[in-house]
Amino acid sequence: MTRFVAHVDGEEVGALEASGLGVGQQDFAIRKQDGGGSLFGIGSVVEISFPLEMCDPRFDEKARARGIDPDEVRRRMG
Repeated sequence: MTRFVAHVDGEEVGALEASGLGVGQQDFAIRKQDGGGSLFGIGSVVEISFPLEMCDPRFDEKARARGIDPDEVRRRMG
């Protein structure tokens, strides 16, 4: 059972079909542009990792937090 709190109004939020913070058991949904997708119970997700962008002003900080040497990444990508 999930209870949604801290509701947010606005067209941008409505387009994402999200209107608040869910408290309780959560699901992780992946939606594809072709209409397909997958749904996982959060207990099934071991780790979610988001890509780092080298153009992000905080790239060095975020990379180091993950144990990645930002200078080494730049050498490899250079």
